[in-house]
Amino acid sequence: SEATVTRFCRTIGLRGYAQLRLRLAASAERHRGESDPEGGMAMLGDIDPTDTVAEIVRKVSHADTRAVELTLSHLDVGVLEAAVGHLAAARRILTFGVASSATAAMDAATKLTLSDRAAIVVHDIHGALMTTSLFGADDVVLVFSHSGRAREVVDVLQAARLRGAATIAVTSDPSSPAARAADHVLLTAVRELRFRSGGVASRMA
Repeated sequence: SEATVTRFCRTIGLRGYAQLRLRLAASAERHRGESDPEGGMAMLGDIDPTDTVAEIVRKVSHADTRAVELTLSHLDVGVLEAAVGHLAAARRILTFGVASSATAAMDAATKLTLSDRAAIVVHDIHGALMTTSLFGADDVVLVFSHSGRAREVVDVLQAARLRGAATIAVTSDPSSPAARAADHVLLTAVRELRFRSGGVASRMA
């Protein structure tokens, strides 16, 4: 029954079926990569100093493609629609991220502005908290954190919620502090690697 599935998810530390589905898919993808070097996650191996330029291009492009495909296959359209509704009706929108996630925040603010939304991106935690302190129920804070554990991102989310603003987090970890602090969580599905291939893939997703 639906209640049994929900109880099972909570017993193993997940909030619901959507998170279970994402975790199972990620696990299956890792297993497929171990058994199928050409078609699975093994192709997302880290860039090695001995790789040729052709091999590097192949790894980067494969990582980007798989990140988008896997994210789209597990996208919760209901959550996406709710997030879009808040963004469309918002008086003001703040986008925020740190380190490589700041690039995604900047890109989001640009796209929202071009869509006639009053969006701004702030690059430092002090500016983000100062901006958030002026927000209210008609405003939205949209944050990006691949791990969902960046302290600055969590602080901005918590400050926004105290002001009554709607909060949206884009992250790959549904059980992360950022996911728990946000009203709406848009999950990405991608492995971060040590070099640029992973960083690019997470931003693409």
